[in-house]
Parts: sequence; structure tokens; C-alpha cells
Amino acid sequence: REKERLAKEEEEKARLRALWEMEDAERRAKEEREERYRIEAQHREEREREEAARRRADQEEWERAEKEERDRRERDEWPDKLRELRAELLREPDQEKRVEIQKKIDEGNKMFVMRIRQEVEDSRIARLDREEQERERENQRRLEEEERAAIRERIAKQAEERKREAERARRLQGQRERREQLRKDRMAKAQQAMSERISSEYQTAVRKEKEKEEKKQKEREKEEALAQQNKQGVAGVARSGNNTPLSGAGRAVGAGAKPAPPPAKKVVKNPPVGPPTHRKSGLAAGYVARIKAATG
Repeated sequence: REKERLAKEEEEKARLRALWEMEDAERRAKEEREERYRIEAQHREEREREEAARRRADQEEWERAEKEERDRRERDEWPDKLRELRAELLREPDQEKRVEIQKKIDEGNKMFVMRIRQEVEDSRIARLDREEQERERENQRRLEEEERAAIRERIAKQAEERKREAERARRLQGQRERREQLRKDRMAKAQQAMSERISSEYQTAVRKEKEKEEKKQKEREKEEALAQQNKQGVAGVARSGNNTPLSGAGRAVGAGAKPAPPPAKKVVKNPPVGPPTHRKSGLAAGYVARIKAATG
């Protein structure tokens, strides 16, 4: 029964350990799945932001290119128009019209110079903007990479912590099982030692009882032999006729003879080996009870 109980306990422990490991594996898988979904969503948002920034940059680049193309056409067309105005100025005899044409030429030259300066400034600003945007994108990429590295490191630390926790739980479980096994071994050894001690005490008690019975048997046999000798002596005196109370032999026999002993009990010379029942010996019954209590 003790072995069956221990086997059932081991089975229950193994079942609980397997259930705990399965639940822990499911929990770790769920956490890793949620973390993976979160990282994927974050990467998707990052890609969407990058795509939106790329579209804005493309739109700005297209608008800037269109403006540059328009300004370039106007700038390229101005020399031809300037030649036409100068030719018209040379052909025009009227002074007022010549003044108006000269004013157009001056305004055109001024606008041409201003447009060139504006283009140079716009080009410089665009270059600075592009450099700034590139730096911002680089910083953003660096921050995102650092964040992803931090996330990966955190996930690795969590996995390592879960691994250490599982290892510690297994180590504690092993220690508990070893302590339980040692306790059971000590209990089994103590029970075995108690059983051996009780058995030894019982054997000693049986041996002493046997020796006592043998001693009593020898004493009874000696008394029976002495009584038999006395009977034989009395019978001899009776046969010789000298058995009166006044005769010397009769007085000697009467004075020296012992009373007849009571009838001897039936003695078994070879008692059965083994623990007697409680009806025969209270001492044996006590040892039997102690053996049963020790062995369960």
C-alpha cells in the first residue's frame, strides 16, 4: 500500500509538473506572439510614416522642379525679348515711346536679376532643406533602430528571465523531490530498524520464555524423579513388613519422605516456532502489535 501511495504521489507530481510546463509554454508563446504583433504594427506604422514623408518630399520636389522650369523658360526667353525691345527702341523715333521702351528694358533687366538671385537663394534653401530632411530622416532611422534594438534586448531579457525562472522552478522542484525522497528513505530505514529491533526483542523474549519453560520442565522432571524414588522406597518398606509407625524404617520413611507433588501439567518439549497468539502470551501480543504499527 505504501508503494502504491508513493507511485500515485509521483504520478500526480508528474501530471502537475507537465500541466505547469504546458501552461508556462502557452503563456510564453502568447507573450511572444503579442510582442511580435506589436513590433509588426510598429514597423507598419513606421513604413506608413516613411511612405507619407516620401510622397510629401516627391510632391515638393515636383513643385520645385516645375517652378525652376518655369523660371528657366522665362529667363531663357528674356534675352530674346530684350533684343526685340532694344531693336524697337532703336527704330522708334518718338521720344516718349523710347522712354517707355527703356523703362520696360530696365524693369525686365531688374526682374531678370532678381529672378536669378531668387533662384540661387531658392536653390540654396532647397539644398539646406534637403540636408535638414536627410539629417532628420537619419536621426529618425537611428532612433527607430535604437528602439528596435531596445525592444529586441527587452524581449531577450524577458526570455532569459523566463528561462532562469523555469530553471529555478525546476531546481526547487528537484530539491523538494530529493528532500521528500530522503524523508521517505529515512522513514523507511527507521521503520526497518524498528521492525528489526522489535523482531530481535521478540526473538530474545521467545528464547527466554523457552529457556524458562525448559528450566521449569527440568525442575518438574527432577521433582517427579525424586517423588518416584520416594514411592519406590515406601513400597520396599511395605513389602518387608516394617511399615508400622513405631518401627525405625517406618519412622525414617515417614519423617524423611516428602508429600506427593501435585500432578504435573502437560509440557510440550518442542514448542512451535513463531509468534504465539495473544491468548497464549500477553508479551508476544504486545510485540505483534508493535510490529504491525511499525510496518503499517
